[in-house]
Amino acid sequence: MDGVVYPLYRFFISIGLLVWACVEIPLEVKRSREEGTKLYYFLYATNWGFLIYTISSNAFAIFATYFNCNKEKTVPKWFANLLWFFYELGMNVVLITSSVYWIALCYPTYTRFHRPEARCKHILPALTVLLDMWVNGLPINLLHAIYPVTLGFIYAIFSYIYYDTKDTHPIYPVLNWSRPAEAAGASAVTITLTIVIQIFLYLLYVGRIAVSYRLRGRGTAIVEEWWSRSQNTVDETYIEEETK
Repeated sequence: MDGVVYPLYRFFISIGLLVWACVEIPLEVKRSREEGTKLYYFLYATNWGFLIYTISSNAFAIFATYFNCNKEKTVPKWFANLLWFFYELGMNVVLITSSVYWIALCYPTYTRFHRPEARCKHILPALTVLLDMWVNGLPINLLHAIYPVTLGFIYAIFSYIYYDTKDTHPIYPVLNWSRPAEAAGASAVTITLTIVIQIFLYLLYVGRIAVSYRLRGRGTAIVEEWWSRSQNTVDETYIEEETK
């Protein structure tokens, strides 16, 4: 996607997510007031991932538009890396929360999960992630799995502290810290799944590059760079062995 098409695509996705958040959060505030309950919106892992993804998507749209209109300017490395960090993290968390949701949907006791809005929340953002993997130019690094893994540990600790200090119902039934073995096991499985998701994203990235290479697109330069690096590594290894 060149010219104005890519920035328009980015704004279409980002504005959709932003409008969703701007409508959903006030509705949740209104519902909590009408029902006389606390606002639980920001407790859920789904919403953590959704907000990270929404904010980074909007930053990405502004970034793409600005530098598309100012091609002579150099992209600040710190900003590019920061955007890469949050956007890649957001994609992973959106996919992991959506995956866990559809697995948990098998349990009839999770009545809240069966709401139509919950189903939409756990399918539409995930679909935009999968679509974007074939459109955007951001690379996926396997080692970056450490970021969602770290966030997973942070959320597990947060859910424990919340349950322990508030002395109330757990955020999720499976994270019931009155049964620590079960809660810790569920946390460990979910954190492990973030690594699986990162591998999945990496495979999509490699697939995108392969298709682009076949079509003589921008992936050609990346494949040539990979090949050059591999050849240099082979040559350096050969030279070291010959000089021993």
